[in-house]
Amino acid sequence: MEYIVDSKTLNECQEIDAKKVHLLPCNIQYSGPAEVDAYFIVKDCKEEKNDTDQKAYMSAFRGRGLKGVESKKMDYTGYVLKKCPADNSNKEKYGDTLKNILKAEKKFDSFMIWNHDDTPTLNNNTCLNSLAWLEVANEINKQL
Repeated sequence: MEYIVDSKTLNECQEIDAKKVHLLPCNIQYSGPAEVDAYFIVKDCKEEKNDTDQKAYMSAFRGRGLKGVESKKMDYTGYVLKKCPADNSNKEKYGDTLKNILKAEKKFDSFMIWNHDDTPTLNNNTCLNSLAWLEVANEINKQL
């Protein structure tokens, strides 16, 4: 199945705060609305800053403690996309194989990264590590 991103919606979508976008260390078998603000309470962590000098936070999910950090502001933009059925005008433009269009609903330039028992660092979190490699790649491309 082929998907097309509606590029018009990329500039029109609402920007959301980093503390409302979370990367949790679990798999959730649900994709509907949830009262996240009412139940997922994020508090400042009094422990020392981690190796990236980022402020640490703590929370809990399903009774299990979480420690997290906010990712640095990225040179990239992340989007929350919603799958929408293709209408007739899009089918004429892209053909009959097109079943769905992805429309941007929200965008963000940083997000919260969570670990279970310890604060995420470059040494123990693959997401932070990959974001660091994006910075390295960006610097290498500037030099070329």
